[in-house]
Amino acid sequence: LSDSAGGIAAQGAQSGWQAVINTGKAVQGAAKVGFDLYTEYSRTKAQEAYNKFQESMQSDLYGENGIFNRKGENALTSVTDAEKIMRERAGELEKSLGDMGKEFFQKQIGTYGRQLLPQVQRHATSEFNLWMDTTDDATAELERNRALENINDPEVFKQCLFEGGMALTQKAVRNGYSEEQKAAPGRIRQRYVLGGGCRAGVPRQLEQSREPP
Repeated sequence: LSDSAGGIAAQGAQSGWQAVINTGKAVQGAAKVGFDLYTEYSRTKAQEAYNKFQESMQSDLYGENGIFNRKGENALTSVTDAEKIMRERAGELEKSLGDMGKEFFQKQIGTYGRQLLPQVQRHATSEFNLWMDTTDDATAELERNRALENINDPEVFKQCLFEGGMALTQKAVRNGYSEEQKAAPGRIRQRYVLGGGCRAGVPRQLEQSREPP
């Protein structure tokens, strides 16, 4: 080939390779656009599923029989039940998601659980303590009444004072009362009974040991 013919051939080859390179760049750009689009799609689908998850949890948490409306001993299983409900709701919703969507969704559920479960635990603890306090108060009241009914029987009378005092002491310890407050039930229980309208029949040894108000 002549020099001019060789030059033309070289230029043609160079143009061909440049076209291939440009095409490659275009494919890469399209792939990136496609990946970004898929990422946004997956993220949006995950957010949609998470919105549905939160909506479904509202009645489970705050409905008539919801987790945060449980009282007393009924609140004991609240944390376990909340975890179970979360798993069931999330498991059902993530079925419609692809791998990337599931990853986004599961991260949101994890954050939700880390925020919710401590709140549920605090509620359950508060309700359980309130239930025990109420039971101890009822025990103290019943023993007071029984003491008044047996005021002429020193042994039964003293036993009633002891049982009522123990109930009040348990409540004091549970609620972190001071040492002085914890000791108070031992003094208060006698005053409580003696103030019940039956002072005239109180055994003399108890009347003499009664501290001044």
